[in-house]
Amino acid sequence: VTIKQILVTNKMLRSIIIKVRILKRKGFSMEKEMVIGIPRGMSFYNNYPFWYGFFTSLGIKIVLSDPTTKQTMSDGSALVVTETCLPIKIYLGHILNLISKGVKNIFVPSIQSIAPKIYNCSKIRGLPDLVRNVIKADINIIEPTLDKSAKHGGLYTFLEESVKDFGITDIEKIKKASKQGWKVYNNFLVMMRSGM
Repeated sequence: VTIKQILVTNKMLRSIIIKVRILKRKGFSMEKEMVIGIPRGMSFYNNYPFWYGFFTSLGIKIVLSDPTTKQTMSDGSALVVTETCLPIKIYLGHILNLISKGVKNIFVPSIQSIAPKIYNCSKIRGLPDLVRNVIKADINIIEPTLDKSAKHGGLYTFLEESVKDFGITDIEKIKKASKQGWKVYNNFLVMMRSGM
């Protein structure tokens, strides 16, 4: 064993220790199960099959909010001004439902654009900020940004941001999980088209 090998090993160990400390500060421990809450609102019904395949293949358990009810809408409406659109009010109600279930990590993506020069409305683009400002709870908002109009706003960057709070940074592992997500999504489309 050379001195250089020892120094490299020590540097790697320090890096691991720092990452573990950061995760512990965010409420994670090595013994805890990785859990993410997904609200049943906005693009949930289009994208959930992908997220199911992606997150579960990485060992992340998904907790869904309950189906939408009048109470969901009422709870969300109580947090914002009257002029706020109904889908946002419902989405906020779903966030509150996840909090009531004890979920600490809640997935609230910022979808800026899904194609070059095609942008979402400002409330969808700023959804993480809106949630952070109206819901005063001790939660970790997992807020990746998808911006297909930006130079470096691609899907893999978005997916990396989606799992970095769980300590998952291996891009090859993320790409493999992405393939599993697309597999589940495509199977879902086939079932829908066949009338299942």
